[in-house]
Amino acid sequence: MWHKPTNAAIAIYSHGSKLENGDRGYAALTQVDTGLNRWKSTSAYIGENKQARVAELFGIVAGLELALCDVATARRD
Repeated sequence: MWHKPTNAAIAIYSHGSKLENGDRGYAALTQVDTGLNRWKSTSAYIGENKQARVAELFGIVAGLELALCDVATARRD
């Protein structure tokens, strides 16, 4: 059951994929301020020599990095 996130919650959305031409990439998105509806995102091409599941892992790691950077910034403020 879905619950509305609290101010302390971190939501990360990620994706990694392999295109028909063999290219692989990933993307990640996290909400950094629920009150202001602010988001951070990143994406990258990672080449042709990786499997799709590796691209998925890149997306997960990128999402965690986004969230951790935001937490670290909030603690310094």
